[in-house]
Amino acid sequence: GEIGPIGPQGLKGPKGDSISKLYVFKNMETSYGDCSLIVTKDETYIMIDTLEEKEWDNLKPQLDRVNLKKLDYFCVTHFHSDHIGNAKRIIELYRPKYLIYKPVEFSKLDPVEVEWKTEEYFNKMIEAAKKVGTQLIIANDQQIDLGGGDYIKLFASHFYPYDDRNYNSFSLNYLFNIENVKILLPGDSSANTEKYLKGR
Repeated sequence: GEIGPIGPQGLKGPKGDSISKLYVFKNMETSYGDCSLIVTKDETYIMIDTLEEKEWDNLKPQLDRVNLKKLDYFCVTHFHSDHIGNAKRIIELYRPKYLIYKPVEFSKLDPVEVEWKTEEYFNKMIEAAKKVGTQLIIANDQQIDLGGGDYIKLFASHFYPYDDRNYNSFSLNYLFNIENVKILLPGDSSANTEKYLKGR
């Protein structure tokens, strides 16, 4: 079938109107990863993750189809290639004002992360952000106000289960409150992450 965004899924505001939009971009059947875009009623553009690097020729037409020209916030759940594989391209092309991420001590991760080039993808992303003047925001379980009652709330910023040997467990969780609709995007959070966040 046609490759394109699922949506826009209108977010129903308190009056039942549908102003803000949520796009979930499709990857190829043989691929992994996530990439979503939230466009608020005030035209704040927020991207979460970027699919795998090999997905660029699939992702870019979808971004063109929704007329993406700029980004205000680029939110990263974790640094696996299926989540930030296109981060360098996204940053260079759409020049986000802010990049939100959760730092990690790569030397403490499972050795397979070297094979998967996790640190390499992270470094490319940070270098691109610095080059275009994107402001770096390190996750600290803070709330970022977007205006009009909309906000981003960060969770699991301080959860570093190095003994778990599963880097997915480190995923930063994003709770978006857009027109009083709450959207949770947890990256590849594991059962351990969910246990840590229980009750929060």
